[in-house]
Amino acid sequence: MTWLSAGSRRRWFNNTWFDAWDTLEVNRLRNQLVAAQAIGCEVFVVDAGWYGRSDKGWWANVGDWREQTARAFHGCMREFADEVRAAGLAFGIWMEPERLTELAPGGQGSPGLVCQSVRTLLSRSGERQGVCLPPV
Repeated sequence: MTWLSAGSRRRWFNNTWFDAWDTLEVNRLRNQLVAAQAIGCEVFVVDAGWYGRSDKGWWANVGDWREQTARAFHGCMREFADEVRAAGLAFGIWMEPERLTELAPGGQGSPGLVCQSVRTLLSRSGERQGVCLPPV
């Protein structure tokens, strides 16, 4: 089985990460939506910053797939998703299901599944990269 079947095509998408990383401001996202629609994007993907209940960075909240209520959409992501769909684009969210931190609801009491220690490294572009280290 292949991911794309013969004759299928890839969809063009906009990903919010490349504008302001994990800073999600609805008015700024609306501007991105207008631009994405104008250039023919078919999917609008909201990247890191939409999830988690802690005030630590997005990397510390990975695995807590509850919508962030203190920032980003303030619990109203569904309304923005409706705006995206009304503009004719599909709506998507970024997640990394194979990664789970101690802050995630499923991470408590599951030491074999949890990223116990995260070492922050800088990539060649200067971006922070969280690397999970195995438990010792």
